[in-house]
Amino acid sequence: MTYADIIVDISHEKLDKSFQYLVPEKLKDEIQVGMVVSIPFGRGNHVRKGYVVGISDEPKVKGIQLKSVVGIENDQETTESRLIALAGWMKENYGSTMIQALKTVLPIQKKMKAQEKRWITLLISREDGEKLLEELGMTRFKARIRLLEALLQNENGKIETAWASKELGTTASVLRYFEEQGIASVESDEVYRNAIADAENIPHVAPAVLSISQQMAVDQILSEWEHPDPRPVLLHGVTGSGKTEVYMELIDKVIKEGGQAIVLIPEMKCSRKYRQRIICRKNSRLVQRVMLKQSYRLKLYRKIQLKR
Repeated sequence: MTYADIIVDISHEKLDKSFQYLVPEKLKDEIQVGMVVSIPFGRGNHVRKGYVVGISDEPKVKGIQLKSVVGIENDQETTESRLIALAGWMKENYGSTMIQALKTVLPIQKKMKAQEKRWITLLISREDGEKLLEELGMTRFKARIRLLEALLQNENGKIETAWASKELGTTASVLRYFEEQGIASVESDEVYRNAIADAENIPHVAPAVLSISQQMAVDQILSEWEHPDPRPVLLHGVTGSGKTEVYMELIDKVIKEGGQAIVLIPEMKCSRKYRQRIICRKNSRLVQRVMLKQSYRLKLYRKIQLKR
């Protein structure tokens, strides 16, 4: 009998372990470490994707009935399978858990939810608002007075609910009163992280004058791009040698010719620095990083690999 150790879900720490499955006879000669397989999981036996991280001839626990592997998702060596094999090597050599290693090399599906922002918008005219403020001034409803004053002082007659709650002490009952009386409305907006929200505050500067070696690199890359079937280019240099200015110059040239460029940032902590470098250059345009589903990111990555 052949048994496969399979990691089921790398996005949950509670599943930081492998589950053993029985390998059917028809798959015994095909299954290998690194393959992606379909397996029944949980009480409902829902078919899910798993990663084979080990194969053995003996069950870990004898005397229990094991579930069987349903099938192999892809019997060819893929980028994903090579990454899984790399994770196995990392586990053995660096003492990490398998799930930690897999998280390092595989993209994890993580939903990026929009932040909900609630706004209080003044519905009555400023003239009516001033009259109402005088009337409220003769009452003991101080929270209502503070909120109305803030709305009248704002040019757009609109303030954020969270700010009103924190700074003005606005409560749900105050908002309910304003809504019921038709004084103001409370609306919600879905807001996603905006990588270029402060772009206008970043000063624009002229591109730096390239050194002789930088200009040679730019010319060689442009020459390669003129070929019918251009090859990928690796720009090699130590830290501080000016590599960034080289590809910034190339990006500028591509954009000026009506093309587009994608910059893949190696680490999230570097994103702000690179974003500012791109924005501050004259005539540059920055496209925000888009959150793509794991399946689509992997599909794009495979397309890039096939074109190499």
